Amino acid sequence: MSLDPKPDGTGRKTFSLKTDVDLLEEMAKRIGTVKLIIVDPISAYMGGSDGNGNVETREVLEPLADMANRLRIAVVAVTHLNKGGGGANQNALNRFVGSIAFVAAARAAFVVIEDPEDDERRFLLQAKNNLGKKCKGLAFRLEQRLVGNDVMSSNVMFEGDHVSESIDEALSASENRGAKKGQSGGGKEDVMQFLRDILSSGPMDVLEVERQARAAALLEDDKRLSKSKAFRDARTELGIRSTRDGFGPGSRYVLELADAPWAPENPIGALPQTRAPMDILGAHGGVGDPR
Repeated sequence: MSLDPKPDGTGRKTFSLKTDVDLLEEMAKRIGTVKLIIVDPISAYMGGSDGNGNVETREVLEPLADMANRLRIAVVAVTHLNKGGGGANQNALNRFVGSIAFVAAARAAFVVIEDPEDDERRFLLQAKNNLGKKCKGLAFRLEQRLVGNDVMSSNVMFEGDHVSESIDEALSASENRGAKKGQSGGGKEDVMQFLRDILSSGPMDVLEVERQARAAALLEDDKRLSKSKAFRDARTELGIRSTRDGFGPGSRYVLELADAPWAPENPIGALPQTRAPMDILGAHGGVGDPR
């Protein structure tokens, strides 16, 4: 069942929170048992709106919130933390990538970060909660277990004790640990996860990828993707394709994951679009007659 969203300029269709919330609501009503909608990452579905602008961001998020209220369902939006440094100098609410409106519009906001003392342990910490009293953080690990017919499954295993550190303390400690290890905010692993997230919904203009990478502090303001070793290495490892869309002044380059679940370039029965047929004689003996 398709939401039939609008074309994204490349001939394909991608869902947009700016124009297609009514279609999402219609689908949720049709299913009838929807209790939770997860938007991951929310930056990939802004419909071209500037995620750094408060007004534009609120204009996109308010219809989504209204829909959630009408249907009495929960909406979880996933985003990144910026890595611009600051830890102790920057409040956790200002660490979310893009406009502060993302957090302001939400009823609750939580952060997942690595335990500064243990690479295999994660913290789930509260940044904001308008639904209840302030709560302490939790720690968890991901464990692999066999379930049914020898199928390996990942399990989230929460610990019984609460985390004593505040969110600002934990963020500061995590950043200081990375600095001591000589890690930068634009490491290949961070970049790979970033590219997986923003390209998971389909091809994206290179300029938009660069804009979001700078907002996430993964790319310097004056640097292009092609000049960043971390991005070059990540693109190679993920098999990301770069293709040109259109010709002339209005053309652009888009990035696309190699295993993106899109329709084939030439559906069955369709003529190739890259060249005109050259092997069929025309009425007067010329080539290229499309009959």
